[in-house]
Amino acid sequence: MNRKKTSPEEAGALVAIGERLAEAREGAGLTRQQLAAFVGINKGTYDRWEQGTSNPSGLQLLRVMVTLGVNPGELLGMSNGSQDKMRKAVKRPTVWQG
Repeated sequence: MNRKKTSPEEAGALVAIGERLAEAREGAGLTRQQLAAFVGINKGTYDRWEQGTSNPSGLQLLRVMVTLGVNPGELLGMSNGSQDKMRKAVKRPTVWQG
């Protein structure tokens, strides 16, 4: 199996997301095993997320956010100002002109 080599920047981002996952999980009072079960994965997979050696799919990340009650900006480390800009951009209707 060919795996893309992770750049130092990507590796740093994975570790940072893993740290924020751990913080949110602990804040919710859940163990790794409990959160993994809620998300529908095995504990080893979740462990790799928190360790920053692997990352969740979009659907898995969505399940984690719903379970923990956090928003994407919190897990991605966005400042409140950045989150506000993202919300405004998403809410802004786009008109296709072809």
